[in-house]
Amino acid sequence: MFATLFLGVLDINNGVLTYINGGHEALYIIDAAGGIKQELNYTGPAVGMLPDMNFRIEQTQL
Repeated sequence: MFATLFLGVLDINNGVLTYINGGHEALYIIDAAGGIKQELNYTGPAVGMLPDMNFRIEQTQL
């Protein structure tokens, strides 16, 4: 069995979002007008597919 996972930590002092996205569909940052500002792609495969999987850690500025 496996699961998709998105984990994000937002630093409210500087607006930096640090995240991993394990196999989940792409997520979107939406602007105030409702448009897509940025797409957050996956950073690794679904969780639990193989032992000892590694995931990239990404950051973006909100």
